[in-house]
This record gives sequence, C-alpha cells and structure tokens, in this order.
Amino acid sequence: MISHIPSSKIFQVDHTDFDLEELSRSVEDKSTIVVHEEPLNDPAKDLLEKILGAIKVDLSKEVFMLHLGKTKHVHLGRLLREGNIHLVINFGCQSKQLKLNIEEIKYKVLHLGATKYIYSDPIDALDKNKQLKMLLWNGLKTCAFK
Repeated sequence: MISHIPSSKIFQVDHTDFDLEELSRSVEDKSTIVVHEEPLNDPAKDLLEKILGAIKVDLSKEVFMLHLGKTKHVHLGRLLREGNIHLVINFGCQSKQLKLNIEEIKYKVLHLGATKYIYSDPIDALDKNKQLKMLLWNGLKTCAFK
C-alpha cells in the first residue's frame, strides 16, 4: 500500500522566510500536520499512512505535510493559534526550527492550546526499530481518536 499524498498538501520550506499564509488558508478544522526533515520515500509514506490510520487520520484528506530541512525555520505557533490543528506529529525537527519554546520529550503528548503535539524520531528510524514505533504508538494512544 503506497500512499499518494496530494501535492497541494505538501509544503516544502525551502527558504528562511517561509510564509504560512498558503498553508493557513488550506487548513480546515481538525487537521493534522506532520513535520519531517528528510524527503519521504515509499516505505516511509507507507509507514506514515499506517501510523495515521491507526489513529483514524486519513493521510490523503486530513494531513498537511511540512517538509523542513535541518537549516530551515518556520513559525508554527502562528498557525496553531488559529485553533484548527488538532494534532502535530514532529518526526525529528528541532522545536527551535518550528519557533516553539517547548521541551523536546520524545513520545510524550504536549498540549499547546487545543493542539496535541508529539515529538518523535524520524520516520526512517521508526521503520527500522520496532521499539521506537511502540513508543510513538503509546504516545498517540493518549490522543483522542475520532
């Protein structure tokens, strides 16, 4: 099962002054944002689809992908203040890259207003390590499912 992620739902942060306006206009109520550093290959997309499917989130309809390189930054807090995001899963990006002043505790769900936020290892690391997948799953189980 290989995921097809609509290109309109993938936002590539390729410059330091990335404007969240386009992403903000696209976000609907109760959306999920997935942040990752590395481009996702087919096995990573498949694993992501399984992870999200387990918490009843449809990758092709409810998820916005934010590809953020190691040296790039984005002000995610601005988007979260609008309250339309119910979950952010961060696969390996540092909180300072997201301009969030939070402690990075892997696999613990943080509440940022109405948004649940979980910091994880990169998807490729999860694909190679069942224990890491279980840690993420245990964290995600504490989130309310639909």
